[in-house]
Amino acid sequence: MKKLLTGLTFALLLSHVVLAADDDPDAVYATLQKAVDDKKPAAELKPLASQVIKMTAKVTGDAEATKHAQEMSKYAEYQLYTLGVAGPAAVTIEMIGALEEANPKSEYLPGAYPTYLSALGAAKAGGAAEKALTNFPDDLYLLNIAANDALAKQQNDRALGYARRAIASKEKVPEGMNMGSMHFIAGMVYGSKNQFFECNRELRAAIGSLSGDNERLARAYYFLGLSNYQLGRTGLNKNQVLEGQKYADQAAALNSSVKSQAYQLSQTIKVDAARMR
Repeated sequence: MKKLLTGLTFALLLSHVVLAADDDPDAVYATLQKAVDDKKPAAELKPLASQVIKMTAKVTGDAEATKHAQEMSKYAEYQLYTLGVAGPAAVTIEMIGALEEANPKSEYLPGAYPTYLSALGAAKAGGAAEKALTNFPDDLYLLNIAANDALAKQQNDRALGYARRAIASKEKVPEGMNMGSMHFIAGMVYGSKNQFFECNRELRAAIGSLSGDNERLARAYYFLGLSNYQLGRTGLNKNQVLEGQKYADQAAALNSSVKSQAYQLSQTIKVDAARMR
């Protein structure tokens, strides 16, 4: 009986020590550092890093204490970031998801989002990008993903909103991102709304970046044809009407979903242009 009581007393003391450590950010931080130094797997590092981030966010006190807490959090965030971007995809989703959950405003998230959203796949990337834009509203990569996702779902007003935000942004364009896609999306939505002046402006800005994508190129040519035709008719500008026919012909020459429509448009413009002086 005495041995049993001694064992229970020891267990209670041990649990008290563990709980005390769990309540101490420095202790958890030290455990995380050792786990990193020992090259422990991601599954062991994730809960420690997440705990450090969440605990340090609650630290209050003088400037020195706050600074120390921020340094610990930054270290923990970096561990989740490096594990996440290294992959594979399942690890990326788990680690970056944990980082986003622990600190959705982490400075490491913008650099992680291209890898993270790619790992999530097209079906989930749009929603994840839209969520992330809450904390990074001017991030061009996120705006690009969200705009393209909205356009694919025929949510035109949302697509236009994201595209316009991207076009107006002063942020540096990420490597590999083509801003022409934002002008294309804006132009397509304006065209669907019969806002021909805006459509013409945006698609002219987009056209040079669409080479190699015949579907988008043909659609851009088609709406450029329609816009210039309508603007030319309104302004009694035969040259602009004929420019519209040129664009319609270029669209009709490409294999795309608007090939037949482009041909019909070209024939209509041809007849109307012949009647103009």
